[in-house]
Amino acid sequence: MATPRTTTGRIATVIYGFIGCTCCVLFFNLFIERLITVFTYVLRSLDGADDNWRPSVYKVFFMVFTLCVIFILISAGFYTVTERWYYLDAFYFCFIGFGTIGFGDFVPNQLPQYEYPRNLIRIANFLILSLGASSVYCLFNVSSMVIRQFLNWLIKRMDVKTDDSRDFFCLRRKRKRYMGLGLRPPPGYDPSETSSCSGEGLLSLKEFLMTNQTSILTIQRHLIQAVAPPVKPTNQPEKISANRIGPMGLLTEKLGDR
Repeated sequence: MATPRTTTGRIATVIYGFIGCTCCVLFFNLFIERLITVFTYVLRSLDGADDNWRPSVYKVFFMVFTLCVIFILISAGFYTVTERWYYLDAFYFCFIGFGTIGFGDFVPNQLPQYEYPRNLIRIANFLILSLGASSVYCLFNVSSMVIRQFLNWLIKRMDVKTDDSRDFFCLRRKRKRYMGLGLRPPPGYDPSETSSCSGEGLLSLKEFLMTNQTSILTIQRHLIQAVAPPVKPTNQPEKISANRIGPMGLLTEKLGDR
């Protein structure tokens, strides 16, 4: 077995996993920044836009999706040749491995003999898994933006609001009510309005984050300013929201909310 059996080994695994996973997430976020920046420059050169131009999230999604599909197809061919798997099994392994799901039903570098040097195959496995996991991680984050925009469109079409009235499940119709998932509210929207069924009620995630200012936004803004063009300062105070922290904040800053 490759799992730790002693108490010392398990404690060392926890410490190593904590540090390793933290560094891995940092690497993934930096990879997203660089990849989206490259795609933004490509789309900007093709569109010839002005200073206020923002790339379409759907175009970026198509480019990232195409990149991931091509990379998975090529990687599956590599494992078909080196590991002697069926192509469909190799394709399945690439998606499971790149998506960090890792069932363990397919494990590379287990044959007793290879037609190519084993060390060369190990280096190729490391590069393929690292680039593949970073690309699929970027695809998942961009896909979440597409799904978020679809859900916002669906919620706006439903035109549903929450209120403190005694209506069934507190659902009632009201025109021009904003209920988006992380999008910037329209002009005139008052976030201090009651948003739950009870008198005291629970704050929504957006309002909760806006009322608990932290230093995360400052760190995030410095990361974005390192690669983004300078933005004209505004007199409006900065606000914390769920779509401005982590990978979603990186993508929102690059692609915008629409």
